Amino acid sequence: TTPFTHPQDAVIYELHVRDFTSDTTLPKSKRGKLKGLIEKGMRLEEHTVGFDYLKELGFTHLQLLPVFDFKTVNEEDSKEYNWGYDPEQYNVVEGSYVDINDSYSRINDLAEAVAEFHAAGIRVTLDVVFNQSMTARTSLCRNFYRMPFSATTARANRQTVPSAAASVVRIRFSSVNISSICATVTSIFSISTVCVLTSWA
Repeated sequence: TTPFTHPQDAVIYELHVRDFTSDTTLPKSKRGKLKGLIEKGMRLEEHTVGFDYLKELGFTHLQLLPVFDFKTVNEEDSKEYNWGYDPEQYNVVEGSYVDINDSYSRINDLAEAVAEFHAAGIRVTLDVVFNQSMTARTSLCRNFYRMPFSATTARANRQTVPSAAASVVRIRFSSVNISSICATVTSIFSISTVCVLTSWA
């Protein structure tokens, strides 16, 4: 893809991998999987669907809801479902989105999907939630910075708990070399942008 020089022109389409790829028009092996995102030549009656449909929409960026390891999903049970805001192993692609019998598919399938969208002129961003964890005591951010927050402190500062917590999250992020983490993910998957979103605006 060519450099994107005018951010104000971005048209962003957000997508959940499993929701988009669960239709029965896909081969069973690709339903709910990253490979299903890039299946070409699909039609439903007279309508274009799947990857070709996404290309027709004309957006500039595809933002994928979390694709890294979900704590509450058993990767061997295709019936389990989550949007992925319960990360455990950061930067490890979610096993339910790939062939878990192929050790390399976690890297290869995401890299292939990103490459296909890039070839179609669509940039890819990831919704990466470093500030959320299903294992708070051992979370990435907690290991880097001890959170000096309590409800008492919030009351003393005349702040609501969420706003005080939000400021703490920003402090914690300043202590973590997020740019280094994102650069690693970018280099592995050739993703044009990595998106770090927080719980509170």
